[in-house]
Amino acid sequence: MGGGATGSGATIMHPRTAVWTVDLKLPAVLTDVTPVAGHGLVYVLYDSGLAALRAASGDIVWRSQVFSPVTPLLAGDVLVALDGRRLVGLDAATGRVRWQHRVAGDVAEAHPTAALAAGGGAVYFACGSLLTAVQMHRGTQIWTERTAGGNTAIAVADGVLHATSDAAMVQTFDAHTGQFLWRWNTPAGQPCAPPAAAGGIAFVCAEDGTLYAVGARQGLFGAKGAVVWSAPLAGSALAAPAVV
Repeated sequence: MGGGATGSGATIMHPRTAVWTVDLKLPAVLTDVTPVAGHGLVYVLYDSGLAALRAASGDIVWRSQVFSPVTPLLAGDVLVALDGRRLVGLDAATGRVRWQHRVAGDVAEAHPTAALAAGGGAVYFACGSLLTAVQMHRGTQIWTERTAGGNTAIAVADGVLHATSDAAMVQTFDAHTGQFLWRWNTPAGQPCAPPAAAGGIAFVCAEDGTLYAVGARQGLFGAKGAVVWSAPLAGSALAAPAVV
């Protein structure tokens, strides 16, 4: 394969060498829907529906008519996607539909990359200002709740669901019950990227190019909703912070 160098029996690929390429046959308006990888497969929007491609070769393993305008979510062996006004749980290995759940709210307002999250055996979906939790393996509704503002993006960690929206605040909910916990008003305008959460902290990028770490639980880092630290960024963030 071009671009490789060999030595000691190993092949070292140039970092810009394409191992394989696939034409997804998609309109440019859907380029915000990002691929999801797991189980040796890459799940993508392909032509008129979702497809699973073999990560090593790009070969198509299965195709589905489920056409998701938001980035799908891989939760264990279930691939969750939005199809019209339905949340659909697909078998990640075969593409077979396991369950469907009809959603309320304006699906056109669903965030393209951060409308879905999972944790504790549940899947969470943000649609405009409506949050919905369903069982991961059955699609049965657990709870619904409203957020302030629209264009809601979510992240779940440690039993807490964190939601950012165009209302210039972070709102948190008990992931098990949907009970509202606390809100934190961003000091520099609305968040400009989806949130991330881990270790009792929510990470939020504000419009002024500052990354804020906010305590999610009482006592871990002082009062819940208190800023633990902040750091200036080189510019406005376009994607959620990554916690590694």
